[in-house]
Amino acid sequence: MLKVLDVTDVVFDGNNAWQSVDSDIDVSERRKYLRVPEPGRTYIVQCGILTPGGLFLPALVSNACAVPRNGVSDRLDGEWVRVNSAELLRLSTEALKNGGVKGNQLNGAGIAVGGGSGSGGVL
Repeated sequence: MLKVLDVTDVVFDGNNAWQSVDSDIDVSERRKYLRVPEPGRTYIVQCGILTPGGLFLPALVSNACAVPRNGVSDRLDGEWVRVNSAELLRLSTEALKNGGVKGNQLNGAGIAVGGGSGSGGVL
């Protein structure tokens, strides 16, 4: 049996999950897709045996996995730029001929070089 446990915002001690969902498994199954109860939560999956008396004995425990929320991200921290595609094409052609792009050459294409999160490396 697989047991999906909601451990959002708790230090899981084996007994303090918010909720759990059980799923039978067939030993001949090569893959198993699990539906989690709610988006935007953190889950642990246990694989174990259910005794005839109803006691679940976990044999394997997964790492915690945060499931994304159901909707568009509310993160607004990205840096957006307007790219001059003609200038970018010209610079990339020039870079192929000259063996790379140096310093601030990409600024002409509307791409900021250096600083900020997510910026790539440039020669």
